[in-house]
Amino acid sequence: MKTLKAINAFLEAKADLSPRTLEQYRASLQYLEHECPKMPKKPQPIRSALSRVNKLWVRDAYWRVWKSFFRWCWREYSL
Repeated sequence: MKTLKAINAFLEAKADLSPRTLEQYRASLQYLEHECPKMPKKPQPIRSALSRVNKLWVRDAYWRVWKSFFRWCWREYSL
């Protein structure tokens, strides 16, 4: 599955959240899609993508959004 397809479905499912939250989700997930165009099946591509983020606070913010995204994908698509 392409990461972009899952991201769009996730953002659509979360459309009732605040605009600021959606903006944060979009920015974090855009980086994930850039680094992993296909949905990763193992954790290594995710770890590699996070390791390329220089600032610790940005890495932490990305990880929190990605964790929510992957949990949603797991429930939605039974990954």
